Amino acid sequence: MAFTALKCLRAESVTEVNEETAIQKYMKELLTQYNLFRNAATCKNCKVPFWDLVAISARNEEQKKAFELQIEKKIGKKELPSDFPYAVFSDPEDTKIGNGGSTFHVLDCLHASYGGALLEMRILLIHAGGSSQRLPTASVLGKLFTPLPIGDPIYQMLDLKLALYLPFLKRMAPGILVTCSDDIETFWLDDINKDSPDSIWSFEERGFVALAHRSNVETGENHGVYVLPYANFDLDAVVTFGGCLQVLQKPSAKTMDLKGAIIEGFGVCTDSVFYFSKEIVSKLIGFYKTIRPLECEVDAYQDFLQALGTNANMDYIHNARNKSIASKKLTNIRQKLYLLLHNTPLNVLLLHWSRFFHLGTCSEYIENLTFSTNKRNLFQDLAFKNVACSKIVVDNLGKNENVVKKFPTLTVMHSIIQQSNCLSCCGPAVIEYCDLNAPVSIGESCLLSGCYVQCVTPVIIPSHTLMHTIAVNSSECKVCFVTVAFGMDDDLKMHYSTFDANSMVYFGRRMGNLLSYLGIKNVLELFDEKDEVCALWNAKLFTVYSTPHESFLSTLSHVLLINGVKELDPKLCYEVQSEEVDDDDDYEKQIRLSMADIVKCSHIQTMLEMRQNLHQKIISF
Repeated sequence: MAFTALKCLRAESVTEVNEETAIQKYMKELLTQYNLFRNAATCKNCKVPFWDLVAISARNEEQKKAFELQIEKKIGKKELPSDFPYAVFSDPEDTKIGNGGSTFHVLDCLHASYGGALLEMRILLIHAGGSSQRLPTASVLGKLFTPLPIGDPIYQMLDLKLALYLPFLKRMAPGILVTCSDDIETFWLDDINKDSPDSIWSFEERGFVALAHRSNVETGENHGVYVLPYANFDLDAVVTFGGCLQVLQKPSAKTMDLKGAIIEGFGVCTDSVFYFSKEIVSKLIGFYKTIRPLECEVDAYQDFLQALGTNANMDYIHNARNKSIASKKLTNIRQKLYLLLHNTPLNVLLLHWSRFFHLGTCSEYIENLTFSTNKRNLFQDLAFKNVACSKIVVDNLGKNENVVKKFPTLTVMHSIIQQSNCLSCCGPAVIEYCDLNAPVSIGESCLLSGCYVQCVTPVIIPSHTLMHTIAVNSSECKVCFVTVAFGMDDDLKMHYSTFDANSMVYFGRRMGNLLSYLGIKNVLELFDEKDEVCALWNAKLFTVYSTPHESFLSTLSHVLLINGVKELDPKLCYEVQSEEVDDDDDYEKQIRLSMADIVKCSHIQTMLEMRQNLHQKIISF
């Protein structure tokens, strides 16, 4: 296996010598460049190279349809480059195959569609499948379509994915660039002409090229870590490119030290996106034919990359992510993958001036989408706005700028706040796709998504609360609404036995102590009889209503009781819009759904139509 010696670009050759300024300026240039694709009548008029195809993985057919509908809507509104194909692929039904398994499956589907032409294409593969249990506001429409406070029309994660990797295409041979839908990398990168002798990096090598970022040892313990030949390492470099000795996955500090991953005065090199060439595409397609159907989860980072590097060995094949020992099926696949890939070159493009941001949890989402004076975050690097594509109807606060000054850690996206004189916010919070026509008091670390409320009664959102209103198909085949609410620290994935369901934690309290607030006598009333284990994810906590306003107020009344507000204003529970409630509504109010139910019966078309109507309302003010 040929090994590429480390090559470095030093800071002296960079016009911008300030890292923070360099990243912000470069990101601005990239987003400006992307807007040429996004807004041009035809993307092919742009002289910047773009992907031959954007492939997106989904967890099942329902999620695939949701993704395809959103892409179709975005293209129709000229919010996506339209001259290039997008393809969504659902994982095989009833099988969890991991993002490595999804990679196999997508390549197999692409090969069936394009044949040998696939090997001449440059493809962006975005792994977007999953239930998003740690960010429930993305469970229905997907993390790839979560909004970001920038752009007009407002950007979503998909837009950032298409924008940020444009520089790599200038020096990329046919192959696949693999990324996930819930992370963002900000960076500075030299854009020297690829034919210049000063050009040190390339995605034109055979094998793998992985992006890496400077991190501390603590961060390395929760990420993949690349071991580089630090004898040739230049601490003053801003870009380093070369071969890799070994890939470690979530190693302990001791392991990193023993393997030589810790570079004195620097830290460690952690992973993010990676590329593999057309030779690897052919190998993986052929390999998949010998192992399908997959019967275990394969991880692209753990199970592909750990086979690479000159010091790679098979020690990792028995380790599991959440268990002490990997299953026999996974061990067998890892052994075969190691034999397939271990002599393949792996080059690492280390961006010294870069940052990696994960947005897969509620707290991470709020932290990175709101302004902070305590530390650098995504907000600063991408020049996010506190108020993006929104309308705040100002009264005694004056202009929008005064609202921002009063609440500097509040971010409002694609929303209307119609009583800003009665608005208060005591900490970082995010409001997205909401129409709030009520006096609203928002605690710290709150996330409101898709909520509609119209009343004169003060609406109080307790600190550390998520509320999200979703359109669903009712049993009467009409569209109704349900508002879910969780505490920021709630673990929706944690399982309890049916005997221990009372110990489940909801808003920081034992479920067994909340039964009276929820109007039930036994905690098992929240679950289907067939449920062998109990979790917040499948707890039927949320009542269906005919309007989003009613569903929001109903759920909020429970949230306030759970959070210790003993004396509720009775108007809060029963104040509804002026139209009369019919008999059907009385029936619908008896229906309770869990997040698991909601994902299955959500009405995507209605949710997207509501967002479009809200946008029209915003621009008409």
